[in-house]
Amino acid sequence: DYINNFDDYLTPFPIFDTMQRRLQLYVKAGVKGVFLNGSGPDYSTFYRIKTHVLSALLSNPDVEWRPLLRTFCRKRYPVAGQVISDFVIMQEDRFTESGKTLPMYEGVSKTSKIYLYEDEFLKFHRQLINCVSEADGKEHQSLEKINRALMFPHLELKRLSADMEGCQPMLDELGKLSLFGYTSISEAGASLDQYITDYRYILHRSQETKGRNLLKGINLLPLTALDEDYSDISILTDGLLGLPSCYHCGQMLSSATPALRISIPHVPGMKRLRVNMTRNNIFHIAFPQSLSLSVGGREVGRAVPKPSPDNLQRSVVEFQLPEGSSGPFVLSVFRDKEERTMALDEIEGF
Repeated sequence: DYINNFDDYLTPFPIFDTMQRRLQLYVKAGVKGVFLNGSGPDYSTFYRIKTHVLSALLSNPDVEWRPLLRTFCRKRYPVAGQVISDFVIMQEDRFTESGKTLPMYEGVSKTSKIYLYEDEFLKFHRQLINCVSEADGKEHQSLEKINRALMFPHLELKRLSADMEGCQPMLDELGKLSLFGYTSISEAGASLDQYITDYRYILHRSQETKGRNLLKGINLLPLTALDEDYSDISILTDGLLGLPSCYHCGQMLSSATPALRISIPHVPGMKRLRVNMTRNNIFHIAFPQSLSLSVGGREVGRAVPKPSPDNLQRSVVEFQLPEGSSGPFVLSVFRDKEERTMALDEIEGF
């Protein structure tokens, strides 16, 4: 059975109540043993707590795990034990009460609606940061790892709310996880270093386009059906690029055939349109085969995306808008038929 979100090892994952119910069911079915599939050799937040509590549940699926967790945290983390156990139990209780299904392959954009309760998480992370400075010895070292891992969901929550303030020092802290030998943040081997590099890139671009992007916050209209899990087209005009190293992060995936078509309104002063795309070979996400821009049924531009010299996993194409045109413009994005999916990142107007 499975005990992690395999697309995100670093966001706290409420597995104890769920696994207790499953193990109780297995016992009734006559099962004699269960292998719990986690993060393997890669780091997973609270992995020591998981190991302790899940070991107890494997021995006795009816055991009251909350007291066991509190006792373990109190002994292992004298300074931060109560802060950690309070958060873990709160997350478990709220998720159990919600009656929702626990996803095994999702990013923070989805898990923040299921079990990553933003206000409680941010409060907990602030408390933990204070505990790090108070602790010493082995506890200090353990809390440093936990704190740095938690920078990942914290950064993702900031990215989702388009809040780029204070992200640089948080990325620096997250990067220090590699000092402990941890390099991957998902089952597919998504690289911690690549995530940080990509995030720094979107910080740079957000500053570069601040106040200049005329399409930020403008509603686009899809003219073809959007993929079920990527139906929020507003992500293309939120003013932030996504991360090619993580397909959950800030991109809209599409398998439209032969093309995804989007209507883009004319904004006064807009003279050119910039379309950003990403690719990720691990997940068979490719650049589109070509893009076309038309107005009033007349094609006014066509482009074939090429890798950006700054980042080979990105592509950017620009269209000059015809003078005097009042729009709306129709962007057609043709999928490479040999590839399963393409990813649009951000559509900007200048």
